[in-house]
Amino acid sequence: MRDGTEYLNGTFFYIVGICNMLICVGMVNHLVIKVEALIDRYPRRFPSMEEAKAFIKRYCDSKGFDYGFRVGTSVHMKLHVTDRVHFLVALHAFHNGEFHLNIPPAGPGELRRTYAPAVSCPHDA
Repeated sequence: MRDGTEYLNGTFFYIVGICNMLICVGMVNHLVIKVEALIDRYPRRFPSMEEAKAFIKRYCDSKGFDYGFRVGTSVHMKLHVTDRVHFLVALHAFHNGEFHLNIPPAGPGELRRTYAPAVSCPHDA
């Protein structure tokens, strides 16, 4: 017998997920500013954006940068936040001319053309 709690439970977890996402976005923006202030120089060139992200991670690690995660933060959330921070710092630095890339980052249009056919919905036809 259904008593309506399935809907309430689903709504609760949906709201908790949105709250966690908003906290994550705010945390990422704050950390990007802190990491950008930490790095004073970049190498002139990286092979790819992944190499630039790896440099930023190593730099933060070498300086003992504290991301400020609360006790009990999941490993998944930590990895997601740190990866996003390193990517955004690298992207900002690249666009500001701090370094060059052998393989430039793909633009949104290029990503859509590449991945859209693979993820099309059945009723898109």
